Amino acid sequence: MKKNKGLFCARLKGAEIATGDYIAFIDSDDYVTIDFYNCLVKNALKNNSDIVIGKTIFERDREDRYVNNLHDCCFLFEELNGEEVRESYFKQKGLCFSWHTVWNKIYKKGLWDRCFLYYQKITEHLIMTEDIAFSTVLFYYANKVTTIQNEGYFYCQNGDASTNVENITIEKFEKNIKDVRLVFDFVNDFFKEVNVQQWIRDDFFETKKYYSRMWRELGDRVFLGNRKARANKVMDEFIPDYKEHTTEDDHFFESINTRWNGGLEYIKEQIITGDYEYISFDIFDTLICRPLYNPTDLFYMLDKKFEELYKTNISFYKIRITAESIARKKENSLNPAFQDVNIDEIYTYISTEYNIPNDIAQLMKEEEKKLEIQLCSQRKSVKELFDAALISGKKVIIVSDMYLDEETIIKILNKNGYYGYEKLYLSSTLRLTKNNGALFKRVLEDLNVSGNKILHLGDTWQNDITNAKAVGIETMFIPKALEVFENKIPNICTNNCAYIAKSACGIVQDPKGYINSLGFRSMLAIVANKYFDNPYRSFNEFSDFNIDPYFMGYYAVGMHMAGIVKWIVEESEGKEYENIHFMSRDGYLPMKIYEKYYEIYKNAPEAKYIYTSRKSLLPGMLINELDFYDLPVEFRNHTPKTILSLLKFCSKEVDKDVEVQLKNNGILYSKAFGNEEEYNHFMKYYLKNLYDEIKHQEAYNIAKDYYSILNGKKDVTFDLGYSGRIQGAVSELSGEGINVYFIHSDSKKSDSVKRKHKFKINSFYDFTPNMTGLIREHLFSDPGPSCIGFNKKEGGISPKFEDEEKDFQDLFIVDLIQRGALDFTRDYITAFREYIKYIPFKSQEVSLVFEGMLINAKDFDRRIFKASYFEDLVYGARDRINIYDFIKNEIEILKSENSILSLDSGMDYSSMIEKILWGRNRIIKCIIYAMFDRKILKEKVKTKLKDKPIIFKACKKGYKILKKIFR
Repeated sequence: MKKNKGLFCARLKGAEIATGDYIAFIDSDDYVTIDFYNCLVKNALKNNSDIVIGKTIFERDREDRYVNNLHDCCFLFEELNGEEVRESYFKQKGLCFSWHTVWNKIYKKGLWDRCFLYYQKITEHLIMTEDIAFSTVLFYYANKVTTIQNEGYFYCQNGDASTNVENITIEKFEKNIKDVRLVFDFVNDFFKEVNVQQWIRDDFFETKKYYSRMWRELGDRVFLGNRKARANKVMDEFIPDYKEHTTEDDHFFESINTRWNGGLEYIKEQIITGDYEYISFDIFDTLICRPLYNPTDLFYMLDKKFEELYKTNISFYKIRITAESIARKKENSLNPAFQDVNIDEIYTYISTEYNIPNDIAQLMKEEEKKLEIQLCSQRKSVKELFDAALISGKKVIIVSDMYLDEETIIKILNKNGYYGYEKLYLSSTLRLTKNNGALFKRVLEDLNVSGNKILHLGDTWQNDITNAKAVGIETMFIPKALEVFENKIPNICTNNCAYIAKSACGIVQDPKGYINSLGFRSMLAIVANKYFDNPYRSFNEFSDFNIDPYFMGYYAVGMHMAGIVKWIVEESEGKEYENIHFMSRDGYLPMKIYEKYYEIYKNAPEAKYIYTSRKSLLPGMLINELDFYDLPVEFRNHTPKTILSLLKFCSKEVDKDVEVQLKNNGILYSKAFGNEEEYNHFMKYYLKNLYDEIKHQEAYNIAKDYYSILNGKKDVTFDLGYSGRIQGAVSELSGEGINVYFIHSDSKKSDSVKRKHKFKINSFYDFTPNMTGLIREHLFSDPGPSCIGFNKKEGGISPKFEDEEKDFQDLFIVDLIQRGALDFTRDYITAFREYIKYIPFKSQEVSLVFEGMLINAKDFDRRIFKASYFEDLVYGARDRINIYDFIKNEIEILKSENSILSLDSGMDYSSMIEKILWGRNRIIKCIIYAMFDRKILKEKVKTKLKDKPIIFKACKKGYKILKKIFR
């Protein structure tokens, strides 16, 4: 009998004797979904992948299965190639363990054999973190990694497993750390042998520190006395002099879970294991999806061709709709047995009823068929069901109500990979429909089988489920993606997902109006088809966006960016701008989106990127001494020390005695300014004693050289905007007024700045939206370091960047949001490229989803920002503003203020004031907002609040102040 050498060696031995093209591992207490390995291998063969990654489903027991949202978010890509593989694996620094677990993946045997030479160097009994040893080498050598999204590996969380630490002994702790140390030493030896890049070594050391934090914290928590000393000793040997414990950010990737929805898995099991001879599929919204909210929206797009062929004011949409209605009535009277019409008959009536020449009608018919083929795309999750039926030996048939001819339907199916079906049953050919069950009866007669031998899958409850069951056919429901999105399917909850735009409408805008916009609703259809392709995807019951940053980016940010780009293009028409310069850092994503739309809007200004920041532009903001008293800062957040740091570019060299010098002049070096007088006192001292005019001029000249590329007639810039001070400095340094596109501007400072610097501001919003500034900048900004100034070198001026790098968790979330927005842009352009002008939308209207997300998304969705931070060293003198806390604080303020502003004189003031008292706003301010009539106030205070002494006292005080204000 061979000695047990541990899990690592056991896996090596199994892989050594394997003969297949791919290697996979499954632990003894785990299992997989029924089609897991088939989907992995199929994906690997299609893409020639080295590694394919599947979903992980965590199981406490059969009634408690869940997915880890942020782990799944790590694999929301179709493929990674070359250096992308190494960057994705090493940059996450071990924070998401699903990257290195070996059991949720398959590996090409050739890749495994290459790595096997290194694995053989480990001969000891190894259990703990052995996955890291395997995966680090595999991902280092892999050239292509792909993913599947629906099938998964059930990881059963066994309390007796070797990795369980709930009841760990000191001996087990020491053995575990020995294993961990062995693995990290093995990997580092591998790095030396293959001479890896330094950034990989650095990032892997961060992984080691992460494991050190976790294990040291465990040791400190569970051991006392001598045992604790032993635990500390092995940890000191692991990383000497490193005693950190984990933080909340370390646990970020494990922080959000959602109950797993196994609906698709259940249907697949029925297809594969059920006693069926035939599996039947509906076509439209089941096998196939279209980027249209209503199927008839396609007819609007036919206007493009119709306008080329025929001069008339009538929309072809109206002609097409009316003609089909006429065709159904007349053909039914001519042929009562016919339950459906076909496209040939519809276009015959278009010609005869509207006196449109037959040749033009025929051209329009061909255009409609071409558009249908062009717009139809594969519904991936149902394609998996289709393939599962074929691979399990079942016969596949397709049954559909559709006026399109069979030739066109076959082209649509072929285009989207649907081959191998036995028969196609179409209402347009057979003249029978599902509506009364006649089409299903014909299927049974033609196949000569009983209904229980057919399993039919479709998206329409009455026609595909009820009517099929009525003739004895077994059924499974595949809800329309759009209906899942709109929360219309019982037992599938998507909350306010589809209606978040409505929540941003307020009382001025018609909340139903945007759905009448063809462009808006087409965008909704694209979003629904993308995200709810699998109608049974796991969706968190406490969220509106499934706590998914990619979905937020694809849906909310993607639509918002479409609105902004359309607005820029329309505003640029006739202005002869050659270039639009997107200003860093928050112009980064808008520029990336704009570049994609530029493929369509060829006459729009060309996109350029120009580095800017408040800090880098300070030399151009401070033109004379008075400007130093109006720095772009919130002085109460600053100290003399932080101001001196900002003004380093124009300050004399400050020695260590500066603190003493300031103190002797009544200025405390590290104390925040309490009022404007203190700030002015310091600035007066600074200008007299510490200011260096020559250095200032040098910095000014360098910045001037950089911005000299801008031309007031040919160039316009884009910025999120607000006060216009940055644009004022840009105009000052470029030597002329440079016009700018803002998302929004303020109502006082911007007017003054643009007047003084002779530029124009064109704002996307002609009002100030809620949740301004920080969060928008965070989502749109370049993920790289901020520009803090400029350097003069041979050959020109180059931007100077800060050294600090954001944490991976932060970069990860922003990257997913931005990637989602870019993917939406790609999908929208792909669907409607040549029809953009025929799919109209209002720019601010499609931005309602984004505004609704910022203000009204659920708290669970905002938790994606719990490990995200923003730096505001200039204005706010803060370098780590937590995004989640910032949004939460803003929302609380907005809710408080909105609840006040929505009050009227007919309300119960006692309960209203009681609510206000415990809110964030000052009681006096609240009363002023809420009560505009002194007599009403006095009466309510006397009659309604007598039994509430605290509130009554507060309101009496408020009333006295109000009397002074209004007299």
